[in-house]
Amino acid sequence: MKKLSFFAVVVFAALSMSSCTKDRTCSCTDSTTSTEPGYTAQSSSSVTTFKKVKTSDADLWCGSNTSTSNYDVWDNTVSPPAKKTYIRTETNTCTLK
Repeated sequence: MKKLSFFAVVVFAALSMSSCTKDRTCSCTDSTTSTEPGYTAQSSSSVTTFKKVKTSDADLWCGSNTSTSNYDVWDNTVSPPAKKTYIRTETNTCTLK
């Protein structure tokens, strides 16, 4: 009987210490903007479902970020052609449900 009780306590302890895994949904909106004249801002959205994961793991995969980069465009309408530098910003905003 002592062995059975000990086994039951060990199983209960192991189960109570394990993290809860369940399906998690990550909803993201991506947008791109630029300082270039005439640039049309772009955006899109997506939903991803992670099956049977811990919240901490899903948080790692469902992250938001912003990146900024410079890019050059040659203006051939002037003589001599001139290089113009513009800034592109890409933003990814995600929420975990």
